[in-house]
Amino acid sequence: MQHTLVDLSKRVDTVKEENSNLRTANQILGQYIEKLMATSSIFQSSSPPQVSHQSHVPMSSSTHMDGSDSAVEGFQYEENSELASEDDIA
Repeated sequence: MQHTLVDLSKRVDTVKEENSNLRTANQILGQYIEKLMATSSIFQSSSPPQVSHQSHVPMSSSTHMDGSDSAVEGFQYEENSELASEDDIA
């Protein structure tokens, strides 16, 4: 019984560590994708911006308070972060 509890405790610790590592890798990948989308012409609007005669333009649900548009909802982007290398992801 003691060995089973010790084994379970070790397994819980291993799963917690793996979860933490995967969350970190997910954040790095999210930042990498966000930067690629921001710099790629594929994700840029091809239509010219429309001029509004209203003083207030309502923001769409995907537009952030700073006016930027993001395809990744709820993702915390670090403005001055560098792109992730393959070593950072692995």
